[in-house]
Amino acid sequence: MPLRHKFTEDENLEWWPLHVQVIVAAIGAATGEQRLRPEHLRLLPSGFGRILPGHEVTFRHVSGKELGTRKGHYLVLVDGPVYAGSWRFQSGKLEKLARAAAKKSVPKLKWAAEP
Repeated sequence: MPLRHKFTEDENLEWWPLHVQVIVAAIGAATGEQRLRPEHLRLLPSGFGRILPGHEVTFRHVSGKELGTRKGHYLVLVDGPVYAGSWRFQSGKLEKLARAAAKKSVPKLKWAAEP
């Protein structure tokens, strides 16, 4: 279940842990300057280790219709040996973070087991 706390700093890319910045950067690379739409999820690298080494990253759009609300949201789920968790983003917030990450050079994560 995604965390439901609201943080005022969460619109700042640097506030997020590095592994979340890497994930958001992948979204920014896929969307560029376009508005974020659910169809963009198909443009993201899929498969184990494609975004975070040694981890499965899953993206899902939950429509407002499914929720019974006017707006939907995006879910990011991570499963792996180092990081595991889920994050829920409003569309506008994720779009803003993705654009910021696309403009910034977010370092790649490496694990001790990698060459």
